[in-house]
Amino acid sequence: NCEYSCEFNLSDNIKYMGVSMVYNGNGPGAPNLYGVFHLPSGLKEINGQVFCGLGSNGSFTGDIDIPQGVAEIGDEAFVISFKNRVNLSLPAGVKRIGKGAFGGKIRFNSLHFNNDLQVIEKEAFYCCNMPFQIKLPEELVIIGERSFYACGIEGEIIIPEGCLDIGSNAFAGNDLTRLTLPSKLEYIKDEAF
Repeated sequence: NCEYSCEFNLSDNIKYMGVSMVYNGNGPGAPNLYGVFHLPSGLKEINGQVFCGLGSNGSFTGDIDIPQGVAEIGDEAFVISFKNRVNLSLPAGVKRIGKGAFGGKIRFNSLHFNNDLQVIEKEAFYCCNMPFQIKLPEELVIIGERSFYACGIEGEIIIPEGCLDIGSNAFAGNDLTRLTLPSKLEYIKDEAF
């Protein structure tokens, strides 16, 4: 329970962090944490809500560097506040990004997916700010509802050939200029674009 302002610093030896790692008495989170955001290099699991509610009003600096060996990013894992725009690059092996994983507070400078990524769950990047063109990974099968809703994405979106399902409002509220859909696509839900 972190009631006072304190610096957030994790050892590289940590391999596992439980759900809602920081709890403030009223639920997950600790709005008074601050510092350079750093994930332990030995981390193997990023569980749901593990960093949910950390910091407020731009408490953190740095980028989100997902360590090698992580296979999925849990639901609402990174609902945190950064001072500046951040870079996110997913290493090989990450196959799933959970529901609301980046939860709408993050302003991205860049976002790079690995080609192993298969599932982007609903609201994974909901209302995050990413005013640039994104390249979706080749192995992507499912794009959940509102996964990139109102992110400010600009330009062309090419949905990979293996994608079967695009959820409702998945890309709604963006500045798309061109859309390329795959021949094997089975489902395009309501107002996807």
